[in-house]
Amino acid sequence: MPAAFRGMVLSKTGFNCSNVGGNSVMLTVTDNNTNTATCTATVTVNDNVPPTASCQNVTVELNGSGMGSTTAAAVNNGSADACGVQGMVLSKTGFDCSNVGGNTVMLTGTDNNTNTATCTATVTVNDNVPPTASCQNVTVELNGSGMGSTAASAVNNGSSDACGVQGMVLSKTGFDCSNVGGNTVMLTVTDNNTNTATCTATVTVNDNVPPTASCQNVTVELNDQGAGSITPDQVRSSANDACGIASAVLNQQNFTCSDLGQNTVTLTVTDNNMNTATCTAQITVTRSIEVFDVIGSSFCSGDTDATLRLSGSETMVDYQLAHWGGNNVGAPKPGTGSPLAFGMQPAGTYTVIATDAVCGNTAAMNGPAEVVVGECSVMLPDHCSCNSVDGRTLTTLKVMALPGQNWEVKAVIGLYDSNSPAAPANPTPLAAGAPLHYIGGNMYTLDVVRLNDKGFWVQVTNGDTDLDIMVGNASW
Repeated sequence: MPAAFRGMVLSKTGFNCSNVGGNSVMLTVTDNNTNTATCTATVTVNDNVPPTASCQNVTVELNGSGMGSTTAAAVNNGSADACGVQGMVLSKTGFDCSNVGGNTVMLTGTDNNTNTATCTATVTVNDNVPPTASCQNVTVELNGSGMGSTAASAVNNGSSDACGVQGMVLSKTGFDCSNVGGNTVMLTVTDNNTNTATCTATVTVNDNVPPTASCQNVTVELNDQGAGSITPDQVRSSANDACGIASAVLNQQNFTCSDLGQNTVTLTVTDNNMNTATCTAQITVTRSIEVFDVIGSSFCSGDTDATLRLSGSETMVDYQLAHWGGNNVGAPKPGTGSPLAFGMQPAGTYTVIATDAVCGNTAAMNGPAEVVVGECSVMLPDHCSCNSVDGRTLTTLKVMALPGQNWEVKAVIGLYDSNSPAAPANPTPLAAGAPLHYIGGNMYTLDVVRLNDKGFWVQVTNGDTDLDIMVGNASW
């Protein structure tokens, strides 16, 4: 300092943030004799010190619209500057579904003198908003196998989420006969950020598939009261349904004489879910009459008629004898369960018509049969030496007559049964009524025993004509 000066004083030597910029100061110079002089100067104060930027991580929850936001103030963690912070700006404040997870953001702090500093933070974006689950009721039709199904997409009624739906799952998709009716199911909707929501719906399962029904024809034999019946099981050949058969019903089960012949019946099969199917069958109603043989006969010349017979009969059936192609003969004869005789009839051709006494239906017996006339005679026994050692000789009685007659012994002297005990036991006398047997060739025979030294006499009859055979002695 030059010696002439005693001192210099500056009007302001200290500055702070409030002095940033130009500041006018006065310099006072004092000489050694205390004389003073002043001058002014500008002191320019600069702030080039950046602020201190401090960040903290934050979390953003998306709303139902998939939007969320934060602020610089939320990220700021005490950023500061000696001269004051003018403002803070965050590089990104708005977030959506595409930002779910961690997002790096930059906070820029500017002090009052436009110095800046930055820091970074992580903004974690969360989507904790569940989706909106919306359901609708659906109907499932079972197929012929009793199975049906639906899908989550069918039950979904516009379920949504701002961040998108990842998937939907239905608690039950497959249904069978046991589920016919209403079934409550749950639809679970999951969004792209694994939030879930549920809703319920009613799945109405219908079985509209009719059963299958197959019928078979049946014959019904009426009883002695003119009544008969059938059951559905007799008519039903098959009936099937995946969900089971509840019932099978016939429109007619009972039959009487008025139903003789062909009758069409309908079988209605109902499954367990009230679906129905029908089939028809022919029911043949009968009142059977057994067919027996009409047995003709013959008689000898000189007689006028012979007995006509039926080989069998049934009770509760009447049998009418008639000329073949002509009028009835006499009144009907009721069946006895045994062969029937229609009495003595003249030569001719005959038939028999049977009428059921319960229902009045008729049947022709197996015929026709004839009553014929022919010559009847005896054949004398062959010449007999009659010298057997036991005193007995086998001989044969022979009658020549048309077939269909019943010849038997009517009276006898001196003949014995061919089955008599051996000598010396006494022989068994031949009994009246012993039958002769037809052996064909218009011949009836009977084996008998005669004594060596005795003649015999026998009279045979067919009921109308009597013929005698007489042998006088052993030498005849």
